[in-house]
Order: sequence, then structure tokens, then C-alpha cells
Amino acid sequence: MRRLVVLLLSASVFTTGCGERTSESPATTPRWALEGAAAAQLDADALAWAERFVAAEEDGAWEAARDALIDLAVDHETQPFDGAVGFLSDALDDEDACVRYNAALALGILDRRALGAVERLAALSRDDADAEVRAIAVHAIGQVAPPPRAFALAVYGEEVLGKLEPPPSERDPALARRMEGLGLEAVVAALDDDDFDVRKEALGEIDQWGAEASPHAKKVAAFLTDPDRGMRYTALLSVRHIDAPPEVVVRRVTRLLHDPSPYTRRAAAFLLRDYGPAASAAVPALEEAARDPEVREAAEKALD
Repeated sequence: MRRLVVLLLSASVFTTGCGERTSESPATTPRWALEGAAAAQLDADALAWAERFVAAEEDGAWEAARDALIDLAVDHETQPFDGAVGFLSDALDDEDACVRYNAALALGILDRRALGAVERLAALSRDDADAEVRAIAVHAIGQVAPPPRAFALAVYGEEVLGKLEPPPSERDPALARRMEGLGLEAVVAALDDDDFDVRKEALGEIDQWGAEASPHAKKVAAFLTDPDRGMRYTALLSVRHIDAPPEVVVRRVTRLLHDPSPYTRRAAAFLLRDYGPAASAAVPALEEAARDPEVREAAEKALD
């Protein structure tokens, strides 16, 4: 059954709202999944099962079958079939935007196992004419490229991380580091994309690199004053996880103690607490925030 993960890897190109599919275009129907499975040289039993899977679209069972395969794909013990990453990487060049979108999505599901696809995902995030495709490519990069322990270190700290089992060693550490760097460069570049959703995706993914993204703190901190409240909140989380220096963020974060959103105000107070004495200039604003019922607890903790 493990090798049937290909049916997610290839068939996942039909899982998003990219419009109605028609049988007139083989590249945008479940039949493409079967062709992909055959190209990957699955055994006869797997292909017979694939035939039934593809036929399930006719009786309405397509989504249920797809969801079952997603469960299989995200199983940590599941390994993709040989050639899956190359097969999906080739699909990133498909003329159909839905195929490109979902090939990127499937590569993201494979996380670190799709490290070899980062360069092509980076090109997609930069060059694709479809903003939705660029956004999902940025998302996939955020699942595939970051150093395995960087985000955990940023969130939990060395003391907790030291108790965890280290990830399996990379087969090619030099290649891994190069792909990690390419991925970070692509996500940073996407922060300047003309499309709001692409920028939002990049802002939400950059913290996966932890302190390695700290050199880009100014660009991330600029979103603390974004007109969109969701962007401001995400920026608060990101500057914390990338270990942004206080001189870059404290002033902007202090202003967010007056943000219309109570969630953002609380997050700002907690972040100022993390900066300790380096955020001393925020004390008057925190004292004022302590009179806000929705922020009081966080502000008082920051003042302790």
C-alpha cells in the first residue's frame, strides 16, 4: 500500500477549486493519476486498485478516496515511490494552472522528502503568471526547504529541543544547505510580490527558518504596520520566531498595543515581554495597556 501514495502525488492535482474538470482534457482528469501511476511502474495489483480509484469519480466516491490517500501520504512512515518528486516537479511546468498548483501542493505534503524540488518550486513562486500558483509554491517551499530543527528551536528553545530525537541525517548535507538557502531566498522575494495572498503566504512561512531568517528582519518587521490586521498579527509571530533584533521591532510592536484587534494587542505585549530590558522604552505603553481588560494579563506579565 505504501507505493500507492503516488495516487495522491499525481492525483492531488485535482484537489483544489480550480474550476470544473472535463473529460476532454486528460491532463485535468483523474485519468492523469492513472497515467502517472503507470509511468512510475507501479506493480499490477497497485494499478488494478488505481483503476477502481479513478472510476470512483463516477459514483461520487472520488473525494473520499482522495482523502484516504491524503491520510496515507501524511503518515510519517509513508515513503514516496522512486521518482515521485521528479514526476511532480515535471508537473510544475504543465500548461494547466490547476496541475501546477496541485503538483506544488503535493510536493509540500512530502515535506523534506521533496528537497530536490526546491529550485523548481522557487522558480514557480517567482515566475508563474497565476498568483494562486505562486502562493501555493511559496507554501510548499515552507514545508520542504526549512532546516528541520530551526522552527522547533525558535518556538521551544534549546532546552526542550535537546530532549528530542534528532532528525535523520541528510544524505547530502551540502545539497540540503543549498536548497535551504534557495528556499529562504524565494520566500523573502515573495514578500515583495504584487499579490496580497502571495505576500501573506511568504510572511507565514518565513519563520520556519527561525534565526536563519534574522538578516531579513527589517523586511518582515515592515508588515507590523500593514493595513491588514491579519498581516500585522502574522508579522508579530514571525519576528518573534526569526529572532528579530529589538532595535528593528520594539518601536513598531509598541504601537500595536493600540491595535484594533485584541489578539494583536495581546501578542504585542507577549512579544515585548520576550525582549525584556531591551523593550524598556515600551514600559509606559504597557502600563497603559494594563488598564485594557482584554490585554491586562499579558501587559502585566510583560511588566514583571
